[in-house]
Amino acid sequence: MKYLISALAFFLISISGTYAQKLDLDKISFFGGLNFSSFIYDNTQVSFNNNIDYKTDASLGLNFEFLSKRHVLRPELLYKRIGAVSTNNNIKLKWSLSYLELNIAYLFKVLNAEKFSISPGLSYGVAYMIDGTQDIGQVRYSADDDNFLNRLDLTGNFLLNFNFKITKSINMFLEYRFGISLLNLEKDDDQITRNMYHTLGFGLGISLDQNK
Repeated sequence: MKYLISALAFFLISISGTYAQKLDLDKISFFGGLNFSSFIYDNTQVSFNNNIDYKTDASLGLNFEFLSKRHVLRPELLYKRIGAVSTNNNIKLKWSLSYLELNIAYLFKVLNAEKFSISPGLSYGVAYMIDGTQDIGQVRYSADDDNFLNRLDLTGNFLLNFNFKITKSINMFLEYRFGISLLNLEKDDDQITRNMYHTLGFGLGISLDQNK
């Protein structure tokens, strides 16, 4: 947790420095990604005993990129599906969680060529679970009916973006994201459970300033 707090402090300082410069809305992008998600526990023995594995699902998003030289500030509205799978005594377990998330990212262009750029960054967001289920064998439990999951979550993500300029008005990018929940997923506070996910994404952006 202390590393997340340090990253958040760096994130806020970076945003403060970016706001001190002139920011222009540079492009609007559509994002789609493949998620590989699982759970992590404060007690690693619990994760080992539960035999938790990755679940594959998807994300869709819309983001707005504000640019100031090499600094990028990027608000994003994101729909994502994550969860985990497991097997216990030959019984298959599956968690499927759908979130609507609003996040803001700061990226810095370490390489900023005419047709290509590389930008690492951080993002933090607020996510709300719009649907959540747990399948135990053939029986499905809903978060709506059983009230066992917290709907609100705060998220932190590390980003690595590769952007390609296709034409004056069209950009394409590939992006890797590693994300983690900052709040407990379960309402039972005896065990801290967090979402954890890797995302491999593809985006298409429309440039608003074709002179750049």
